[in-house]
Amino acid sequence: MGAALGPDDAAAAAAYERGCALGDGAACRGAAERAADPRAAARHLQRACDLADAAGCGALAAAVEAGRGVRADRLRARLLYGLACEGGHGASCPARMDLARDPDDGPLYNAAALRSGRLRQQCTARKAKACLELADMRLTGTGVRRDATDAAALYARACARKVAAACARAAWAAP
Repeated sequence: MGAALGPDDAAAAAAYERGCALGDGAACRGAAERAADPRAAARHLQRACDLADAAGCGALAAAVEAGRGVRADRLRARLLYGLACEGGHGASCPARMDLARDPDDGPLYNAAALRSGRLRQQCTARKAKACLELADMRLTGTGVRRDATDAAALYARACARKVAAACARAAWAAP
């Protein structure tokens, strides 16, 4: 990220941008790699993850853990590594476990448990993004008991409310 682009590189970057806009997660990762601005790179990686690109979720997790282009957030990084791992990005599985073993995360998980309760209430109140976030937490076991069946139901609820990321991630949670 951040290197000056020559004419061929600029054409490649434009092609990746077009592919990302059309819904290709791998193209979003390519656009992130060529982005000069870390915030733009993080936005491309978020799009890749929303499109259920497991490698994109893993790259976004690393950016979130390090605070590159986004606010550093260890709990969110663990959640994203978990999504990437569940989606088949093997390199994210050890990173998720490394964050899970951190002894300083006890207060984080108490906060996550409280957050999951609020998300459940919001999801019940038909707030689809809350359903998506809670499904991610349930699928990865981040701060709550891991439950793929509940995650699948929550993804289906968010998908029914037109949250594309939930529709894409539903396959990861299918029991």
